[in-house]
Amino acid sequence: MEAQVPQVDWAAWLSGLGAPGNACDEVVVRQPSYLSAWSEALAELPLADWKHWLVWQVVSSRSPYLSAELSAQRFDFYGRTLSGTPQQRVRWKRGISLVEGAAG
Repeated sequence: MEAQVPQVDWAAWLSGLGAPGNACDEVVVRQPSYLSAWSEALAELPLADWKHWLVWQVVSSRSPYLSAELSAQRFDFYGRTLSGTPQQRVRWKRGISLVEGAAG
């Protein structure tokens, strides 16, 4: 992994996870081309861009559970524009779906 993606401090990553230092002594990489492309992207884009992308991912993925405005904006793009769904389900139905999904 260190040879494939030298831009990542793997020891610090494992430490941040609370994993032992030898947790990744053996790793099976099923798509080495992904690691090559990721390594190139890490080298090309500045760290600030990666931080903005990560913030977007967190906010976007949690927006259905945040304010009504964020939820509506996310639905407008992903639900209406991309999926063609004409109307968002009411909040209580989305809440029931969340609980059913979590409970199994």
